[in-house]
Amino acid sequence: IYPLVADHDTKFPFITYSRDNITSLSCKDGYYEDQINFTVTVVSADYLGSLDIANRIREILEKRVIKSDFLTLDNVTLSGIDESFIDNAYVQSMSFVCKAH
Repeated sequence: IYPLVADHDTKFPFITYSRDNITSLSCKDGYYEDQINFTVTVVSADYLGSLDIANRIREILEKRVIKSDFLTLDNVTLSGIDESFIDNAYVQSMSFVCKAH
């Protein structure tokens, strides 16, 4: 699992992730949370393997609360998916949206 791009000599399968957009949400009382759009990309040598990994990632992320020392993500929802075949690899790019506190 790599942020943005995998190392040059990485073997299949691998996963990358990136933030696509952050929108600060506010009301008359001020800022209350961010909405984050992010992409998780699965790259695999075979199509069914890419689907299996993508489905597992979706099960892990969707509708969960994910906490770290500096951020809490909740209400993670799949907003789109794009399939492609690039450089002899099957690619599943999943777009997600969530709230961050």
